Amino acid sequence: MNDSIKKMLRITEKDLMITEVSYETLQKKKTLVVDAVLSPTPRACRSCGSTVVDGNGKAIIVKNG
Repeated sequence: MNDSIKKMLRITEKDLMITEVSYETLQKKKTLVVDAVLSPTPRACRSCGSTVVDGNGKAIIVKNG
C-alpha cells in the first residue's frame, strides 16, 4: 500500500515511509494529510540548508503543492 500511495502522489523518494493518511479540515477546506518518515533523518534541506524542528526537537519537512 505504501508504494501505491507514493505512486499516486508522484513521490519518488525511496527512503520515505508513509505512516498515516487522513483527511483534516484546514482553513475550512477538507485536506488530504500524509504523515511519513524519512530515513535516514535529514539534517537540513538539500536545496536551501534550512532546518525546521518541532517542540520535541524532531526534524520536520513540509511539502506544500
